[in-house]
Order: sequence, then structure tokens, then C-alpha cells
Amino acid sequence: MINVTQTELNKELGRMYQIAGQTASDLNFLSNYLITEIFTKQEFKYLQWVEVQLAFKNGVAGDYGKFMGINVNTLAGFIRAYRCSDEKKDFDKKNAPILVSLPEISQGKKDEIFMANIIPMLESENKYDASLPVCYDFLLAKGIIRAEAIKYKDEAKNVVLANYFKELDNAKNQNDKTLVIHWQTKIDNLKGSTKLNLIDDIRFHAKILFMKALDLQDLKHKIN
Repeated sequence: MINVTQTELNKELGRMYQIAGQTASDLNFLSNYLITEIFTKQEFKYLQWVEVQLAFKNGVAGDYGKFMGINVNTLAGFIRAYRCSDEKKDFDKKNAPILVSLPEISQGKKDEIFMANIIPMLESENKYDASLPVCYDFLLAKGIIRAEAIKYKDEAKNVVLANYFKELDNAKNQNDKTLVIHWQTKIDNLKGSTKLNLIDDIRFHAKILFMKALDLQDLKHKIN
């Protein structure tokens, strides 16, 4: 089990944001989610904190593929990539681990911690957008909100297209013909799509827009 305090994790995440050139926002929410939902996964049960730090360092450096920014999914992906790497094999050879059975965090406790951080995260001036779809799915599963994010699909389309065009410009500036074709194809496909609700990027950003539009006072009442 990854043994790290929230303070230590916040410090590491802050350092990563600096290296990545991103604005750090709502570290407490992100670290809480990592500790309760990601680090407790069975697949990460016997990893050590020093290994996670190495995974994060390599991921931001692009060692596991193109770096797409810091969010829950990319951080979990860094750890998974590390587990399959030669570095992991070397680490295990040099550090024969003593496997200790530690108590698991109950699902009820996980939910309690997660729920307690949703409102502060939404009230933050610098919302951690990448976490909003996770909040949406959580609240939906608890029956607190309805599955209405898709009504923001047209606004989400504009956001996604803007992101795609930005990536296309970067590819052109790098003279990367493969990426130019890739992003131009995604732009053309999105412009011509009549089934926006089936596109992952649209659903992702529609959930973000939905969460940002929530009446927080009403949400507080429903949660409490």
C-alpha cells in the first residue's frame, strides 16, 4: 500500500505542476482522491511512495508517451506505466519488499472523504476541471444529480474543437506531419458528427460544463 501523507503528496503535486508549467489548483481535492481512490487499488497494493514519485517524474518528462497535462487519469496512467517498466523490475530486485497486510479503507469512508471535498472544490476560484467529470459520475451514482450533462454537448463541442485546433497548430509548428493528419482528421470527424453523445471528449467536457453550472446552495442541501 502506498504510504504517504496528504501534505507530502500535495508537495509532490505542487512540484510537478511547476515542472509542467501548469497552474496548481485544488491540491487537497486531487490528493484526497488519489489517496482514497487510486492508491488503494489492488494493482497498486505493494508499491512504495518512492516508486510513485519516480512514476510521476518519468510521466511528466514524457517517458511514458506524450504528456497531456496533470489530472487523475494521467497520474494513474503514469503509475501503471511504471509497473510495466524495467525500472520496476530493477527496483524489486534491489529492494525485496516485506509485504504487510494493512487494513483497507472502507467504501463508506472513501465516499465520506470524497463528498466532503466536492463543495470546496466547486467553490474554489481555480477549479480543477479534470476532476469535475469524476465528481459528476460520483454524484450521479449516489442519485444526487440527474444524467443531464449531455444537454451541454454543443458548448462542449466548441471547447473540444478549440483544443483540437490548438493541438493542430502545435503539430504544424513542430512540422510533425503525422500529428497534423491526426488532429485534422479529429477536427473533420467532430465537425461532421451527428452523434456527439458518443464521443468521449464531448462527454468529458459536457460533464465539466454541467458541474460548473450547478446551483451550489441546492447541491449543499442535497448532500447534507
